[in-house]
Amino acid sequence: MTERKVSWPRRHPGLILLAVNAVLFAGFALLAEVFLRLYVPYNPGYYMAVKGTSREVEYPYGTIKINRDGFADIDFDLSRTRQVGYFGDSVTYGVGAGYGYRFSDLLREAYPDVDHLNLGGIGLSVSQDTIDRSLELADRYGLDTAVYFMNLNDIVPDATVAPQQENAAVEEAPWTRRTLLWLSGHADWLRGKSYLYTALRTFAKNQLEARGVGFHGYEAFELEPDANRAVVLETAARVVEFHDRLAEHGAELIVVLLPYEMQISDEATRVYQSHGIHWEPGFLEGSTQRILRDALAPHLRVIDLMPAFVDPERPAESQAENGVGEYYVYNRGDKLDWNHPNREGHRRIAEYLERVGLLGPPGPHGSSPIVAKTAGAE
Repeated sequence: MTERKVSWPRRHPGLILLAVNAVLFAGFALLAEVFLRLYVPYNPGYYMAVKGTSREVEYPYGTIKINRDGFADIDFDLSRTRQVGYFGDSVTYGVGAGYGYRFSDLLREAYPDVDHLNLGGIGLSVSQDTIDRSLELADRYGLDTAVYFMNLNDIVPDATVAPQQENAAVEEAPWTRRTLLWLSGHADWLRGKSYLYTALRTFAKNQLEARGVGFHGYEAFELEPDANRAVVLETAARVVEFHDRLAEHGAELIVVLLPYEMQISDEATRVYQSHGIHWEPGFLEGSTQRILRDALAPHLRVIDLMPAFVDPERPAESQAENGVGEYYVYNRGDKLDWNHPNREGHRRIAEYLERVGLLGPPGPHGSSPIVAKTAGAE
């Protein structure tokens, strides 16, 4: 009797099931991708470069020029008698504003007799490496003044930025940090290209932020400064070291403290709370900045930017008038963004810094050149 031949599908039911599920998953992913491209309310590629060359990079929020030295600025003009360097992270780089609308560009208008050098970079924080690098730049460009625009998410423990512990710090970091590092190196090339990946990434990041995890994968120490006072003071001590070492190189360090949007707007407070973001009592009134000021002020000049947005004479009215997204990016990209000022926010910052004399009297101008340059910019 001839043995009946069993068909291939019957011999491999597991593979058939896997193939069917793969087809269904691919179909679902395709439908989700199409749906999101039609209905997603934000720009998934807002923070990603659209195109670029070695001399400028285009983003949805504007263009960032790259000079011949590799910094996010025009070629440096060192012909004047005073050179000022602006240090900091993505806010200084210009995320949310673009070249021509950043505070460093606007201050160039207010202080035309000074050489302004934007030395910011995405993701930078005060560490031994960045201090050493900054000293090298101070010597290279003959800086008289270094202005460090300190974002509140720059507050991290010493162990996370110590170069001698770099490998150990990654291995011992919380799973959130390790996961974000893995995604950044292996999957984030899909960010902005795939709406589905970007939406899933956004959902996960928002869930982490609602649980008190910052963009870097560590605890958002800045939102609970009293509970994390030791971390805030460690960060301040690194900034003081930055100041002291710069002074040895003949440069003065000025620290400018950037507020979060929920600190300057009642509407922003309500919106972020509705997304599950939480903070300590006192944070909205500037408790994080107060601890930093108390630690830094005996050593160097500190400028708190809260009054750039909230009138000290009428704080309640100012906070009620400031709308969510009026001065900050908020939801134009694929995350809740309370720390990147938009063009109008940069204008308010530059106006305030001119008003308090960041670099001395602004010069013989009939009216603020910042106001004239940025009127109707957005």
